[in-house]
Amino acid sequence: MESENSKLVELKKKQESFRTRLFLMMIEIAFVFAVPAAIAVFAGKKLDSVYGSGQDSKFSIILLVISFVISWIIVIIRFRRATKALKNISKDIEKEKHRNG
Repeated sequence: MESENSKLVELKKKQESFRTRLFLMMIEIAFVFAVPAAIAVFAGKKLDSVYGSGQDSKFSIILLVISFVISWIIVIIRFRRATKALKNISKDIEKEKHRNG
């Protein structure tokens, strides 16, 4: 019985640790959008000035759209992985509760 309770405590600690990682992931997501967007703006302005698209900012807009799409793909992949891991931990906790209770 003692080992079963320790298993449950261990799983709850793992769950709390994972929640902390999710919070840090939110901060990471901000960078996933900000960094590519900043690079796209600077590279787009450079390409616009070199190739003379002038006021249209064609390259800037194209690069911003591409960076936005890439950022969303990264976020979706990370979210799916995190959700799957959290569901597995929650299932383990429920199994352990049923064993104990």
